[in-house]
Amino acid sequence: MIKGKNIKRILAVLMMALMMVSFMPAMGVFADETGDAPANEATGNEVVATENTGNTESTNETTSNEAANGESETKDTAKGSETGETTETTGTGETPAEQPAESENQEAENKVIKAYITISDGGKIVESQNGELVALAPIELVGKPTYSLDDAFKNAHEQYNKDGQSAYGTTDSQYGPMVSKFWGVENGGNYGYQINGGDVFVMGPTQEVNDGDIIDAYIVVNDFQNIEAYAKFDKFFVETTEGEEVVLTLTKATYDENFNMVFVPVNEAQIRLETVDPTAVMPGDGTAQAGLMTDENGKVTFVLNKAGEYYVIGEQVKDLDGKTVPTITAAVAKVIVAAKEASGNTEPEPIAPAPTTPTDDKKTEEKPAAAPQATKPAPAASTNAVPKTGDEQNVAIYAVILVVALAGAYTLKRNR
Repeated sequence: MIKGKNIKRILAVLMMALMMVSFMPAMGVFADETGDAPANEATGNEVVATENTGNTESTNETTSNEAANGESETKDTAKGSETGETTETTGTGETPAEQPAESENQEAENKVIKAYITISDGGKIVESQNGELVALAPIELVGKPTYSLDDAFKNAHEQYNKDGQSAYGTTDSQYGPMVSKFWGVENGGNYGYQINGGDVFVMGPTQEVNDGDIIDAYIVVNDFQNIEAYAKFDKFFVETTEGEEVVLTLTKATYDENFNMVFVPVNEAQIRLETVDPTAVMPGDGTAQAGLMTDENGKVTFVLNKAGEYYVIGEQVKDLDGKTVPTITAAVAKVIVAAKEASGNTEPEPIAPAPTTPTDDKKTEEKPAAAPQATKPAPAASTNAVPKTGDEQNVAIYAVILVVALAGAYTLKRNR
């Protein structure tokens, strides 16, 4: 039997073992090999929020990394136990979701669009103060949320007319604003304008203009019975290659029995080609193709053999009371001709390696490239109070238990 004195000794040994196990985390027995602090330990001035089930906990984190301007930013973090979502507010009191909406409003107030305009007078495209044709000329509108034809006309006059915006004007009428002066011409309102080849029903200079729109504005010279018809090609921009055929169709506007605008082919219209750059000379190899005309279907076919940018202009006139007058407004298309690739084998020839110059009589041996070293992935951060160390922790516990068992066995042996 075990005597009372021996029982006390065994209990004392067990108490010491339990105390050692209890104080091992504090003494660093189970710490990581690297000596890093636990993942949830607070560092610096940061305040770490712990999860609280059933309640909503809010903490204030203050960061002072704005040393350059001496300002500090406070983030209020609200963590809900049910959704786990986090809402942040900045020092202005606005949530991040509200800030993009404000920037979108600013972008809308400063919208930038690009449109293209062609201006003709009496069936002929006008020239700018620099001698360039105002044909599909780019205009850029900035500083407003929306734009109208009036904005486009002002911009075009400011950019291309020698008299600027003073060559353009509007007046009020019973139907709203109307153009009273265009390109310096005041003729009582005999002006016309179309957007995207007549696809938009235009109600006057207040008509909205959008990014990429193509505007045709024209000054008519004939009376109402013989007024020239609005004309257009089926394409405004064409991209092609040297030597390839280009086919365009010219049509003009008319009205059906319901006063809807419809387009019909223009037969025997004169077609001429010009370079976009007024200083460039049309090549003398037949690309000008003088005498081009449309057929009964309004089609014209031609070839451009030199790379560059060209205007294709459609015009038609007739004799009226001994005067030559236009029957259509000037139509224009811009053709961009790319250079033709050179024929033959275009594969590059192999390049022979440069000879090496030995530094001695021995052959130079190349050293094999060093094998890439494997990168040990960083251990994942733990959210427990004591980080797990795997087998090392288990070995320490087993060692304590073994010591206690040996001590007890030794005591029993001595008692017997």
